[in-house]
Amino acid sequence: MSKNRKIEGTWDKVKGEAKDTFGEATDNKRLQAEGKWDKAKGEAK
Repeated sequence: MSKNRKIEGTWDKVKGEAKDTFGEATDNKRLQAEGKWDKAKGEAK
């Protein structure tokens, strides 16, 4: 795994967690879904 790919994966996980948390706090289901998608994408990298 390249260094850049690992950084991208970590960034996606952090971004996803923020979206998921904010979506949950504001009861925004779409934002929560985007967050879960970003976290999964980060795990895959």
